[in-house]
Amino acid sequence: MTDAQMEEDPVEEPGQEAEEGGWHVPDEEKEEAAGEAYETEDQHMDDQPQEEVEEAEMKEEEDKKEDAAHVENEEMDEEQEDGSAWWASDQKQEGKDEAAEGGDADAGDAGEAGEAGEAGEAGEAGEADGDADAGAIDDPNVVKIDVGWEAAAWLREDEGRRLRKLERLAGGEAEASEEGMLKMTPNILPLGACGTPHSWCELCARALCAMRSGEEVELTAGLIEAAEASADLEGLGVAIVEVPGSVEKKAISGKEGAKLLEMCDASDIIALFTWTQSESQDAQSAEPQRYEAGDAVEGKYGESWFDAEVVEAADAGSDVKVKWGHDGSEADLAQSDVRRKAVEEAEAAPEVKEGDKVEAKYGESWFEAEVISTENDKVKIKWGFDGSEEDVDSSSVKPKEAPAQLKEGDQVEAKYGDSFHAAEVVSVTEDKIKVKWGHDGSEAELDPQEVKAKEAEPPAPPAKLLLVGLRRPRLEVEVKVLNRIEAKAPGHVAALGRACEEGMVGLTIMDLNPGGDGSLGKLIGKGGATKQKTERICGSSFEFMGKDTETKQAFIVGTPDQRSRTQAVLELLQSAVDFRVKATELPLALKDVVTSLVVPGSASAAVSGDLQLHPIQDSTDSIIIALANPVQQTVLKKEFAKDQIVECKFKGEWLEAAILDIKSWAADSDDEDETDGRTFVVKFLRDGQEASVLAMNVREQLAPEEAQERERAKGRRLLVVAADPEKRLEAVLRLAAMLEAASPGVFSTGDHVLDTGEKLAVSTCPTSTNVQEDFVRRLSVAAHCAMVPVEQTMYLASTSPADCARAEAFLKPFLGEKPDATQVDEIDDSITINIEKDKEKNLPQRVLDEVSDKLGVVAFFDEGATLAGVEDSVRCAILCWDTEKQAAAVSMIQELKEVEPAEEWKAEEWKNDEEWKDEKQDWQEDDKKRKWEDDKDWSSDKHAKKDWSDDKGSWGKEKDKGWEKDKKWGSDSKSWDDKGKDDGKSWDQKKKWGQDDGQKDDWKKKDDWSNKDDWKQKDQKDDWKKKDDWGQKDDWKQKDQKKDDWGQKDDWKKKDEWGQKDDWKKKDDWKADKQPAWGQKQDWGSKEEKNGGWGNGKKQESWQGAKSGGGQSNDGGWGTSSASTGWQKEQKRKEMWNGPDHDDRDAKKWKTGAPAPTSAYNTFEKKPAPWQRAGGARNFAAAPPNPKEVLDRMGAWPDSIDDWKRVQDQVWAGAAPLADGWIRVWSKRHDCEYYLRLQDNHATFELDEVF
Repeated sequence: MTDAQMEEDPVEEPGQEAEEGGWHVPDEEKEEAAGEAYETEDQHMDDQPQEEVEEAEMKEEEDKKEDAAHVENEEMDEEQEDGSAWWASDQKQEGKDEAAEGGDADAGDAGEAGEAGEAGEAGEAGEADGDADAGAIDDPNVVKIDVGWEAAAWLREDEGRRLRKLERLAGGEAEASEEGMLKMTPNILPLGACGTPHSWCELCARALCAMRSGEEVELTAGLIEAAEASADLEGLGVAIVEVPGSVEKKAISGKEGAKLLEMCDASDIIALFTWTQSESQDAQSAEPQRYEAGDAVEGKYGESWFDAEVVEAADAGSDVKVKWGHDGSEADLAQSDVRRKAVEEAEAAPEVKEGDKVEAKYGESWFEAEVISTENDKVKIKWGFDGSEEDVDSSSVKPKEAPAQLKEGDQVEAKYGDSFHAAEVVSVTEDKIKVKWGHDGSEAELDPQEVKAKEAEPPAPPAKLLLVGLRRPRLEVEVKVLNRIEAKAPGHVAALGRACEEGMVGLTIMDLNPGGDGSLGKLIGKGGATKQKTERICGSSFEFMGKDTETKQAFIVGTPDQRSRTQAVLELLQSAVDFRVKATELPLALKDVVTSLVVPGSASAAVSGDLQLHPIQDSTDSIIIALANPVQQTVLKKEFAKDQIVECKFKGEWLEAAILDIKSWAADSDDEDETDGRTFVVKFLRDGQEASVLAMNVREQLAPEEAQERERAKGRRLLVVAADPEKRLEAVLRLAAMLEAASPGVFSTGDHVLDTGEKLAVSTCPTSTNVQEDFVRRLSVAAHCAMVPVEQTMYLASTSPADCARAEAFLKPFLGEKPDATQVDEIDDSITINIEKDKEKNLPQRVLDEVSDKLGVVAFFDEGATLAGVEDSVRCAILCWDTEKQAAAVSMIQELKEVEPAEEWKAEEWKNDEEWKDEKQDWQEDDKKRKWEDDKDWSSDKHAKKDWSDDKGSWGKEKDKGWEKDKKWGSDSKSWDDKGKDDGKSWDQKKKWGQDDGQKDDWKKKDDWSNKDDWKQKDQKDDWKKKDDWGQKDDWKQKDQKKDDWGQKDDWKKKDEWGQKDDWKKKDDWKADKQPAWGQKQDWGSKEEKNGGWGNGKKQESWQGAKSGGGQSNDGGWGTSSASTGWQKEQKRKEMWNGPDHDDRDAKKWKTGAPAPTSAYNTFEKKPAPWQRAGGARNFAAAPPNPKEVLDRMGAWPDSIDDWKRVQDQVWAGAAPLADGWIRVWSKRHDCEYYLRLQDNHATFELDEVF
């Protein structure tokens, strides 16, 4: 067959094939068509191979199409059986239509491919094209949803974290394109999922995207059935939580679903509200409708509805003209204020008898009457208003309603004319009720019969919250939602009667009976700290219900063991007084998370509320509990004889004594108590003194082992509850060292065995008062020994005397002004490396401290290289009990020495040195200005955080971090190298913390407090030094301003609400009992800072302030997490310092009673809290509009926390940043701003609480 024939022959057939369905041609028709096309046998034989090829191609295409159709039809059928479109009502038909359209298109593509494939090379090309087209057909099993580019970007955030979550829930592979197309390929239907893999994937995908935007999904019968079926399943499933109509959805979901999103974002759960068809129909029924003239309606006037009649026809949505029934006047009403008059159903006539006081209907109104007689359906009455009689239908008579029991403030309906209208009770007397009408506020006195209680509106139907996910997240989210419902509707959860659920993951409901004031405060802790710690220790999740009711409960989610542990901890804590509980035995459920320490009876008095346990508990994530001693058995009279050697208690000490005589002064008494009725005359063997003692102070002399056991029995048992065994041991050792300090000798005998089987080793060594707590923390980790400094003694505790000896050896080099290189060389667990002098600047002490914290070592420079005669190097020493950690530290330091560290303080960020010199105010020469330095000892215990340890490492295990999460302690100020000229922090030079890289002085010297707007800008034109004189009378109000500080006007000489002082040069606390703003939480300029690091003569000199410390620093309130590195937090601190620190700087503020925040940003002028408004007003020219004006211009004020969060930058544009987790809110009542902590909704007017 020629090429020409191959090209010509197909021309005759395509139309026929297309009409017959492309490749779907019966074989008989093909043979007939072939006979007509070819006249000779030879031609037929020549064409036979091509026909076979065509048949093979057609069969292959048919198989492909049948397979695709089979998959699609099978899936549709399967979804039909399982509830086709089981989670959405209208998907089935749409899916079929799309499938039909797709099938037609596929057939057309296949036909075109066949047409091209009937000739030679063209046929081969057509075959290839046909295959390609067939392969391009969309897989019907793939779910594709156009979610929009924003949702797609949200899904791809954090390296696709939410896409991975979707894959785990849906059981398929998910990908989202930048254009906004979400594609899911189902793999397998997860256990507990419903429907088919395809429909389950689509449900999860649509639900997750809807949760992001706060949209609602339809709650269909399929979803309800799925929730019922998966209620008890351990794996994936669906749950529905009802939210009562009295609680707004917004209280649960937040604005646009933000709260729900935050609640679910971290776990494999999707939660979103639903709607139903009935709700949709109700909404549609409320839509505008057409009214015809003459329609009987009710029109709304004020808050009440009145009879009316439509005057003119009105189209849907347009105003309706009505005529009022009571006076015939006309009015145009919006359709929302018009409703069709409800058709009253006929009610059964009430039974009345002769003499009853009733109300009878006359016209459209009811009037008082009295029943004279009754007969069949007629009632003869006598009208009260005129005494006339009349026979009326029984349906027009009703018993007279008893006067309602009303009180002032009740919302009622009062009679005016023939109708009842909304009103409020003003006062109640015996025969009159005074009401205030709702429509105009006028008042009237009415008879009690004319006032009735307002009928309560039927409650709104409950909202349904849909949860899709694994059983544990479902239960956790359900419990959190119930907690929020309970906050809005106290008592609701208890009324539900929710039952416990057992299983691998279940729900336990525990009734609580807290002691003391009956509140749950001790179980929750400050900011929820105790609750969160209990969850971490026990591995559970729980919420409290009924906190403000008598029925208090804990809803606990977790495994059986986790729930049992949580119950045991809550049971102990709810009866606790400080850390002492009523229980006498360790709950069995806690045996795996408890290490106990028995305090001998001689030292049990030290176990009191004076013990400062919070630092230990916070840093080790533990709870310390002291069990009560068991109730003593009834004292039995013991037999003693003369000359017997006994032990006698004298001034709290048991001494050996001999009994000289026994006197009985109550021998006839049957009472056997501690007095025993006997007196002993004894002679103490120690000094021969004689004394008379009661029997209660005499005991048998026992063998050493028996005596020790008796002492232990009288001791106090302390329980350390923590999930991490290493942290428990750390807490026990620190606790032992603390008790040894409180009662010396109690553990130093070395015979105390812990319940872990390890012996407790305790010792002491001298120390210096200038050793900082943070340095002690690092040293303790490196030595593998707990260290507690008390005055000039260091108390050491470990499970090995060798650890205590190592800790003492580590401490010795640092007892002088600088590290003693000779003593460093004598330490066995030390290693040293030489660093080139030109590389030393890359290793300031803060960098070495970061290495120390990360690896659990102590790294520092000493004079070893100089003593050895090495002039071109400095020596770095590394102390640690673990050689592997030492090696890792050496490697890290060798790498870091080649990298220039980020500067904590940039020289250009300070004022030019010449400006400092030109400053005429020398703080060091003005005692009045510097009086705050003398009054505040920032290293005292009052300001130093007791929590010296937050070690994320372990006692013997290498972790990523040391005892503290926070690296702020690793600052340049702690450089122990006297060669550190580059960073200005050498030991011998004692430079200030602020001196760095050429910094000639610190902020105390020549302090230019600020020039206007930003003290860092040298060219600022409005420098206060050029335009203002603190000693001169200076009206803050600029001449071109008409309104000064919202109505107040004053100068610096007048009484000022910030400090209540007439002269800023006097000590200005800015607020009673508060620290000055320029000194608060910063010691960068204090006189004590010249001794950086551990050797500054103070327990703690930290910029973090009172609540900084070993592991959990406040960070100056800037909200940087405790896991952040030191230099990053120092950067935060720098931003605080760069801003104006004093009230006298040309910053724009709001007035407030709190100290001015330190910030790089200027703040607006702000009104003070109501109790602090006094003194002169201060204002600057060109100040930004105050927040209230901004809010007024916005129209509607924010009405929720979420709304306030969204307008922070708009209302307080340019304001000083607050600590993370805080927002500003404007108080309408006090007309000033206050601050709200989002974690627990704690509000305060005091800015210093924020920082």
